[in-house]
Amino acid sequence: MKSYPKVFAVAFLLILFVIALVVGNHFRNIRSLQSAAFTKAQLSAFAMASVSYYSYYTNWPQSLDNLFAKSNKFVAHHMQRVDGWGRAIQFEPFDPKIGYAVIRSLGRDGKPGGTNTDADIVIFFGPFGMSPTKPVQSAP
Repeated sequence: MKSYPKVFAVAFLLILFVIALVVGNHFRNIRSLQSAAFTKAQLSAFAMASVSYYSYYTNWPQSLDNLFAKSNKFVAHHMQRVDGWGRAIQFEPFDPKIGYAVIRSLGRDGKPGGTNTDADIVIFFGPFGMSPTKPVQSAP
């Protein structure tokens, strides 16, 4: 039985290394997409809960804590107050001057702005319901 030269062994190991890099990056991207999808669902649930809170109490929640009060049935108490990357969800209460409230995640990188999975995930909500785009105020 012939033994393979060292060059073939090194080439084989390099090919395995490249395959491992490609597969690793693929799974990392899948994980980021899953985190983004989880975060969008989480923010949507909090926005819907805030609209329900308003319908019930006739005032807007001032923080996520209002939604988690034991007397409320607006969110499941097992819901997390963090995004898919483990960072706190940001909540800006309803402002009657601008007509909406904001709930956001800073995305995978945790910095404002960004693109793809690094982009902020933002939901605006108010009397109109909820929207992923900033509502346009109508002229008085």
